[in-house]
Amino acid sequence: MLSHYFYIIMYKFIDEEKEVEEVINYCKELSVLSIDTETQGFDPHTKNLLLLQIGNREKQFVIDCSKISPLHFKEVIESKLCIAHNMKFDWRFLYHNGIDIKNIYDTFLAECILTTGYERGDGELGLADLTEKYLGFKLDKSIRGEIHKQGLSTEVIEYAAKDIAYLEDIMNIQLEKITEFNLHTILNLENEVCRVFAKMEYDGISFNSNKLKEVIVELSEINKSLEKSLDEIIVEESHTNKKLIKYTQIQQDLFTQDIRKTIINWKSPKQKTDILNKLNIAVNSVDDKTLQKLKNTHKIVPLYIELSKYSKLESSFGTALLKFINPVTKRIHSNVWQILSTGRISMSEPNCQQIPAHSNLGQTIKSCFVASDGYKIVSADFSGKIKIGMIIVEYILGKP
Repeated sequence: MLSHYFYIIMYKFIDEEKEVEEVINYCKELSVLSIDTETQGFDPHTKNLLLLQIGNREKQFVIDCSKISPLHFKEVIESKLCIAHNMKFDWRFLYHNGIDIKNIYDTFLAECILTTGYERGDGELGLADLTEKYLGFKLDKSIRGEIHKQGLSTEVIEYAAKDIAYLEDIMNIQLEKITEFNLHTILNLENEVCRVFAKMEYDGISFNSNKLKEVIVELSEINKSLEKSLDEIIVEESHTNKKLIKYTQIQQDLFTQDIRKTIINWKSPKQKTDILNKLNIAVNSVDDKTLQKLKNTHKIVPLYIELSKYSKLESSFGTALLKFINPVTKRIHSNVWQILSTGRISMSEPNCQQIPAHSNLGQTIKSCFVASDGYKIVSADFSGKIKIGMIIVEYILGKP
């Protein structure tokens, strides 16, 4: 099985305009087009498209995008069913270069559907994992990223070609399983909405960074005030509790010149746990669930809870959010993980689904996400029924 699949690679490197017509004529005859990209990085707004790979198992074209515009292939790509592994990534880079893939089959999403609900370890959804599972060999991905060191070497070009050579075979085997478990409706929905999530990631959302900077200053002041109150409690308790004396040492902040009466790091769970035990409050941790049960045992516990809440606001949704503002678009572009066993999605970098809203400052942070001029932010929810979901997807995609 290894030799059958491993030696079918028939690729051609395209770096001259005169070769473009050959690629287009070949791809026009295909009913299904395998596609992949190699890029400078993960962000289409700041990084370039280096290679475009299109073709099928019989022939793969590796196109040098520094010399050949991908727009030459716009018509043929947009008119075909395009197979890719993790299409959302490739879609964003191609869209940035003027190509809108409309008919998608994502081998990654199909595998997520086939395995969701089962325990998965890391690295079971990659293309190399699927060639091993379905085709009997593990695709060598060790060259990944070497394009930045080697340039367009023969090794790099062959690696790029292999990334599309096996996609159609994987798709056909997956579809047998999809049919067996009657998952075609789900698969069609996920492949269609992939384009929506890709567009969401690409467009991002406008963000009022100046407003957030004001919140960060306020959060910092609140946390300093809470820490000062906690310091005073420790100093007071140390008069009768000798176990706490080791914490009561005067120190001066070298930057702000502020004087503190303790040497406690109030962000350290270990120190906070130790202090509670020294106050005869037996605990093994200071997580919120534990502290909520103990909030009436000592006046220090409610302050712990407040400090934890505001420290998280400051670290996770304060300065951290500023790091995600794209230098080109001035917007935030979260990543979307499309398929969870719960039927929901998840987001990261940053997780815009978990922006706090239960305090005045939380509401202020949330209000930093703003609509662009001429638009409004609309909050909506809908039934988990697939039919309703499909109607929404079709509306977003502009279908009749």
